[in-house]
Amino acid sequence: MAIELLTLGGFVLSAGFFTAALDEESPPLDKTRWGCLALSGAVLCVALVGRAPAWASMLSCLAFLMSLIAVVLAAYAEREGFESETTAVDPTWWPQFERDFEEYVRLGSTRKRRDDSHRAS
Repeated sequence: MAIELLTLGGFVLSAGFFTAALDEESPPLDKTRWGCLALSGAVLCVALVGRAPAWASMLSCLAFLMSLIAVVLAAYAEREGFESETTAVDPTWWPQFERDFEEYVRLGSTRKRRDDSHRAS
């Protein structure tokens, strides 16, 4: 009876983390997610070795898979958020470069262009 209660509790906890990971603003990857993954894996092992009922084994397997997906999604969201933060800020030299480039384009477009079409390649 204890393995069935652990399986149900692990499934509910994993389902909660899984739905939170699917949100646009996924919570950060923390020790709680890793703990949930480890505990659902342990419950799965106990259910398989301890010959728990088929529904309990299936439920603990689903809980482990949902925990694994939640950890992967949270890790991906953390990495993606870190990359977008670092590329969002322009370097200090960028505004001067833009001004110089605009000047270069403006000067280049006002000069008469060479016509090299008569040369053979």
